[in-house]
Amino acid sequence: MNFNHVMIKTNNLDKAAGFYRDVMDMKIVVQKSIENTRLWFLSNSDNSLQLELMETNENLNFNKPMHLGFSVKSMDEFSKKINNLGYKFSKEPFDITGHGSNVAFLYDNDGYEIEVVEKVVW
Repeated sequence: MNFNHVMIKTNNLDKAAGFYRDVMDMKIVVQKSIENTRLWFLSNSDNSLQLELMETNENLNFNKPMHLGFSVKSMDEFSKKINNLGYKFSKEPFDITGHGSNVAFLYDNDGYEIEVVEKVVW
């Protein structure tokens, strides 16, 4: 069995897709409408991760602990990128293991927490 995708709800599909496209380097691969619901699927460069964005008018509740985790080659380069795009970390990069595993957190436009990891060395 393989993990297929993660779905998150958004109140603004265009804005949400823009965040994942511009900040997280994902591309829109499928755009669907089912009845009155718009669904967009995004994928990373090697298609190993797929994210489904579902547009909704629901009140989005973030009382549940969860985050989406992404890896980057360089935390310094990623930090420059998000600053240039006008985003800020909610928790600045720090070494989570004491061995050079840089981790940082930020939020997307809908309030979903995003974890960014440079490398993991336990």
